Amino acid sequence: MVNKNELNNGIYPVMITPYKKNGEVDYKAAAAVASWYEKKGCQGIFAACLSSEIYFLTEEERLQLIEVTMNNVSSDTHVVASGHCTSSSEDFDASLRELRRVADRGVKAVVLIACKLAGENDSEDAAVNNALRIADAMPGVELGVYEAPNPYHRLFSANGLKKLADSGRFVFFKDTCCDPDMLREKLDAVQGTRLKLFNANSATLLDSMKHGAAGLSGVMCNYHPEMYVKLDKLFRKGKLDEAQRVQNFLGMASLVQYQMYPLNAKYYLQLAGLPIESYFCRSRSDCELPVGYKWEIRQMYDFYEEIASKIGE
Repeated sequence: MVNKNELNNGIYPVMITPYKKNGEVDYKAAAAVASWYEKKGCQGIFAACLSSEIYFLTEEERLQLIEVTMNNVSSDTHVVASGHCTSSSEDFDASLRELRRVADRGVKAVVLIACKLAGENDSEDAAVNNALRIADAMPGVELGVYEAPNPYHRLFSANGLKKLADSGRFVFFKDTCCDPDMLREKLDAVQGTRLKLFNANSATLLDSMKHGAAGLSGVMCNYHPEMYVKLDKLFRKGKLDEAQRVQNFLGMASLVQYQMYPLNAKYYLQLAGLPIESYFCRSRSDCELPVGYKWEIRQMYDFYEEIASKIGE
């Protein structure tokens, strides 16, 4: 029996922020994107994350993006969202204020940003202690942690992650180490706790799920999320050979994320019929896709449409 109070396993796309041609956030397009994720079978959405360009949105824009995401999916699709985007680890009260405003939106989990928990030269213990301090100050709120690579990349060790898991307050962890051995260590460390680890890396996804990962929360869900959903379903049915064939495609296709993401993802979504006016990004100085990149994305889109039903069958 499924526990309705438990965070869903599965596929959690990272919400992009569509803009109008004048650079304003296009909330109508954002609503369509959120609905598209759900229609593709995704079990959750990570709103207000790096793909959302959180450091380039105002606090009110971030909160409205979270609200739009939640208002355009059913309660069966779990929305998690990050909070303390503008405050520093040295300003605990400011971080707490931001996080509480996210919690007030009713998200399934408020996600702490790992590199905002302590300074770059601070120890892991400092980051863990600050996370637990936030948990104590927000009783009753489900929490998560995101190993966001900016403004610097803080990765948690298995030991540090276990301390968070053992508190019983953390239910979501987005792992960005992209290292299968490190993933296995972390998964062993949180086994039997409430904390669910979601891999951000496509190439290591199936291997990590074999060792206990709850699913994927990554950028490639902005291209063909239904294929990740297919892998997840095949794996949970024990059809590992079919799942491996899907994995082989996903690992190869994930190389496209290095081609001016998230501009190219917005272009892909345009091809998919979503009402995105522009693939402008506030987080990039270069907001025009080269013609060659457009050709590659279009060919990837056309090829996927041709073969999608045959992969993993």
